[in-house]
Amino acid sequence: MPRQLHQKSLIFVIVTLFNANNNAEMTNCIDEEFIRKHNLLECLNEFTGAIGQDTKDKSESLNSPFQALAKKALYGGYFVVKSGKKVLHRVYIHTVEFYYHEEIQGGLRDWIVYHKNPLKGNPKDAFPIGTFNSHQSGVDITFEEQTPNLKNPKYRASFLIRSFKVTTGDNEEFIEFGKYPDHMKSRIKDVEFYPTHLYDYLFMQAPITDISIGWQDDNAQEYGKVFSGQRINVFEYEPKEVEADAKAPVKNEKKLDDRKWAFSKDQLEISIKGVKDYTFE
Repeated sequence: MPRQLHQKSLIFVIVTLFNANNNAEMTNCIDEEFIRKHNLLECLNEFTGAIGQDTKDKSESLNSPFQALAKKALYGGYFVVKSGKKVLHRVYIHTVEFYYHEEIQGGLRDWIVYHKNPLKGNPKDAFPIGTFNSHQSGVDITFEEQTPNLKNPKYRASFLIRSFKVTTGDNEEFIEFGKYPDHMKSRIKDVEFYPTHLYDYLFMQAPITDISIGWQDDNAQEYGKVFSGQRINVFEYEPKEVEADAKAPVKNEKKLDDRKWAFSKDQLEISIKGVKDYTFE
């Protein structure tokens, strides 16, 4: 092969591989087959966001990977809270809500996301995959873009543990709660529907020198049905796009965000007073 032709062929191969890798990075290959073969952390690591896709299609393109990740979180394991070797609680996720916000100009916005760059001030580093992020609405598990040294991630991603079930010690019976937020019309006694109450079972009732909290993968569990609906009390913001150093967008409390990024083991009935009644499908 002539030297010049050989060089051109080599350049073509390198460019082809580079483009293939870039395309792969923008594709979320998370489906039910994948989640059955991998643990929760591996599944979260596989998520690649929606950077590079048309903005109008981004929200829809995330529905499938979010549903698969939800199924893994709902049916693929549970949290174990221990004091030394003694099991205090096991926490089983019942409902999750996904959040996704892009930091790039013209990116997909989800202004209710807690851990994102401020409009004024220094950008925030990414959390490592699988980090607890506790805030005023509950507890998130994060899976943001993992950049070098966690600097300047292009997207933020997390899921809120919206509701959950709990067992105590070696008892396999779920605790009964029986109290419900005003928006929750479904009545399931052994589900805790107040997300902030998760603090009590993950972070309390153990000495600070002798506590461990960890996710226990359980592939023996049967993967059941997942129902989806709009996120609870998540409203649209106007305007959807703002420039740096501008005023923050304003929440429109008469219009729910229409993205169906909430997933549950049950077909929940929700009533947001004066706004909308709906059922997970």
